[in-house]
Amino acid sequence: LQKFRCFSCRKSIGGSSFLPFKVCGFDAKYYCEECMRGNESPIPSRIILNWDHKPRPICRASKDFLKNIYDRPIIR
Repeated sequence: LQKFRCFSCRKSIGGSSFLPFKVCGFDAKYYCEECMRGNESPIPSRIILNWDHKPRPICRASKDFLKNIYDRPIIR
């Protein structure tokens, strides 16, 4: 569905370009190395459903999103 492009920056990944790519643990989309570099966080759904607090690699956009909603109550 992504046509061998990074979901965030639209850079060519995988396919015939053979550039490395990673899967975001938060939204399960494919991203380039630059968009995934050094970002890890526990995934809220994994914490709630499986009590899994292990940090997983996530993209920069997901990291910013989680940082913005950190202090807001999401579940009633």
